[in-house]
Order: sequence, then structure tokens, then C-alpha cells
Amino acid sequence: MDLLTVLTASTNSLGGKLLAVAGLLAAIGTLAMTAVETASNLWRGRMRMHRRLFQAWVRADLTACFSRMHAWAGEGDADTPSPSSLPLDEATEAERQFLQLACGDLRHAQILFDQPTDKFAAQLQAAANVALEHPGQYRALYLFLTQPVAPAPVANPSQADHALWLAFTQGDLPASAGDPMAAAMRARARLGNLVSRRLDVFQNAARYRWDRLRQWAGSVLAGALAAVVALQADWSGHGLLAVPFVLIAGAMAPFANDVVNSLSRFGGKV
Repeated sequence: MDLLTVLTASTNSLGGKLLAVAGLLAAIGTLAMTAVETASNLWRGRMRMHRRLFQAWVRADLTACFSRMHAWAGEGDADTPSPSSLPLDEATEAERQFLQLACGDLRHAQILFDQPTDKFAAQLQAAANVALEHPGQYRALYLFLTQPVAPAPVANPSQADHALWLAFTQGDLPASAGDPMAAAMRARARLGNLVSRRLDVFQNAARYRWDRLRQWAGSVLAGALAAVVALQADWSGHGLLAVPFVLIAGAMAPFANDVVNSLSRFGGKV
């Protein structure tokens, strides 16, 4: 038997073993992510997370510090308050107006929170647009969306964008140099951009939190399943290989999530 034949046989044998191991790891990761997805759907995990983040945002008025929302899963930044210190006991008037405009009736709020993050954020954006167009009628929500948590010093507070647009919509715009209507329209444009960016950050934070929780849960479950498989295998004196096997299985779980998502989208089209 020549050298080429030996190398080919060895390569085929090694490739077959690696393919079998890779298939096993992919199966473990897919099973773990499927279990996580099923559990989250049965437990309504996304609805609970959306509601909790929304309440932390509106009730605790964390508009200028969205990183603080990560206090729910860690210590966050240096200025992050503890979850127990956030005033989340009662709904604020801004929250009630937000939900009323987003879903029409507070009794439908659970359905709103249970939407995918993109649709949930789109409903909030629509509600914010109504509040911007009618700030007098939805004053609490308008001030929450447009008034900075820590406003910069302004020589004349009435010339701040949120105050200027509110006064214009109520017909109380004081006479000043220049065109008051043009100044109010410019303030309205700036406020619209500000509110859109704040909602974008909230949407990104919610999506990041949801993906992160699912990935952590999938990795832990995949590692546990791989450990069970490793205990049943005969490593023939290579027991140390069980450790990287378990770690790789946990690391591959998030990639298996793509397979699960693809299957979910395919099932929705059938």
C-alpha cells in the first residue's frame, strides 16, 4: 500500500468522524434552541420582557439612560440603579396615554406586548406621532417623549423645542423676532427626529435583550445536553476531550438558532 493510499484512507476516516461529531453538535444545539423557543412561547416570555422594559422606561423615566435597562440582567453602567429602586409600582399618566394610543384600549395591552419587537416598536412610534401632533390633548406623554431628563440650561425656557411647539399648537406662541410659525415648524421637525431616535434605541435594546436571553438559555441547555451525552460515551482514556465537547456544544447553540428561525418562518408560510 503506497503512501497516497494510506493518507487518503486516514483523511476519509478522520473526515467521517469529524462529520459525525459536527452532526451531533448541531443536533444538540438545534434541540436546545427548539426547547428554548417552545418554552418562551408557552411562557409568553417576549410579552413579559416587552412589558417589563416598557414599564422600566416610562415609569422610571429612563429616557436619557437606556443602558440602565440592562440592570435587569446585570450591573450595567456605573450610574445604573438597582431594579428595586425603580418606581414601578403604579402606571403613570404618560404610560396610560401611550398604551391608549398604541392599542386603542388598555385591555388590549397584553396583545401589544406580545407582538414581535419590530411591530411593537411600530405601534409605539404611531402613538408617539399622535402625541406630537396633539401635545395639548396628550400632554403627559408629549412631555415624557420630548422633555430631556436632564435638560441643558436655556436662557429662555419658553424657547425650548418642546415648549415652543406646545405653545404653537395651543395658539399661545409669543411674538418674537422672525417668523414664529417657521420657528415652531423647525422645533417640530427636531422633536420628531428626537422621538424617533429614542424609540429606535428602545427597540434595539429590547431586541438585544431578547436575543441575549435566548442565546444564554440555549447555550446553557445545549451544554447540559452535551454533558449528558458525554457521560454516556466511552472516551477510551480521552476523557479530557469531554470538556471541549461540552463547551463547543454550548457555543454552537446560537448558530443553531438560525436553523430554528428558518424553520419557524417556513412553517408560517405553509
